Amino acid sequence: MPELLTIERLSAGYGEAVVLNEVSLALAEGQSLALLGRNGMGKTTLINSIVGVTRFIAGLKNAAAISATSSPAASSRCSRSAAP
Repeated sequence: MPELLTIERLSAGYGEAVVLNEVSLALAEGQSLALLGRNGMGKTTLINSIVGVTRFIAGLKNAAAISATSSPAASSRCSRSAAP
């Protein structure tokens, strides 16, 4: 199965505060992911970094977007972002 989301060594935060430090994960088509943790553990920062709301400091993000209205092969595109 193709990977829909790959995160490699993602570090992100706000100002001088680093909230995520070198987080890596891969999510393939058909898989589910649950983010669990106490308040302030970085769950929202991870999601915001994936969708581009929070600037990430370092790492690589690769996401494939698939339209729900057409076939995956015809409509897939890839978004790749990297930080130093």
